[in-house]
Amino acid sequence: CVVIGHGTNDPGATNKKDNEFEFNSNFAEILMKKLSKKYDVIKYNRGTLKSENISILNSYEADVILSLHCNSADNKQATGTEIIHHEKSKNGKMLATILSQEISNALGLKNRGAKPPFNGRGNSLLSKTKPTCVILEPFFISNDNDLKIAKGKLNEYAEAIANGLKKYFEEIKK
Repeated sequence: CVVIGHGTNDPGATNKKDNEFEFNSNFAEILMKKLSKKYDVIKYNRGTLKSENISILNSYEADVILSLHCNSADNKQATGTEIIHHEKSKNGKMLATILSQEISNALGLKNRGAKPPFNGRGNSLLSKTKPTCVILEPFFISNDNDLKIAKGKLNEYAEAIANGLKKYFEEIKK
């Protein structure tokens, strides 16, 4: 399940005219096309709701939930890729670690690693969903260079996610 982070009433982090919701709405189409070659994929967006409907997400009975976001910081120089996982989820940490490395390599950005939620950020989604769930923060939208790189490497970013999922599924089969 591919979740487009944020919604129409909450565009998320911004950089001048770009915002997290629009970036990930567009990117989700590229990702869905890439993933649908190998997996059954469903897309979810909360629309005008304040947060994701966990009951709906759980009803999809997905193996994995990927929540698409973009990081942001007051420090416009903050850079890199990090993936957020539930701190008690062994599979979540494994998936976050794999995806963080794959995406970091694809975008050529610092790998900030797999991390548990910071100040509760995303904890509700991560703790209440039944499938393994991670929040992707592939780059800092508040950093002009990170955003430029991400916009220029959308296909590479999607390929990194596909490669990461393949490695993850191979690893959990062992």
